[in-house]
Amino acid sequence: MVGDLPNGIEPIVSIETYSFYIFLGIVGAILLLISFAIFYFYRFFKKEENKREVNIKILQTLDLKKSKESAYLITKLGREIATSDRELRIYFELTSLLEEYKYKKEVSSFSDEVIYKFNIFLEVVESE
Repeated sequence: MVGDLPNGIEPIVSIETYSFYIFLGIVGAILLLISFAIFYFYRFFKKEENKREVNIKILQTLDLKKSKESAYLITKLGREIATSDRELRIYFELTSLLEEYKYKKEVSSFSDEVIYKFNIFLEVVESE
């Protein structure tokens, strides 16, 4: 035979192999798993802010001289904060007093009764 190599050696035959693509797939899957693990460890150990505590701090630093804006904010945040029966009862009493400060164009400053109820509400919410 004319094209044969000596001593019965056959010519090099090319074999299609997918090992490189399999290797890339395995490396990609491992990197994906590592990135998910890092993400979930980060979320697990990251300190999440307690929304209740943030809302309480906002109410503590509230400017009561702006009675209309304060009335709306107290109503909104108080609804999210009040959970127990006692808190809800004081919250509803406070919102009934705040109604006169909400829907008017010009409002006066808070009465002593409203400020007193608001302070009681804050004390009750902070204690629980």
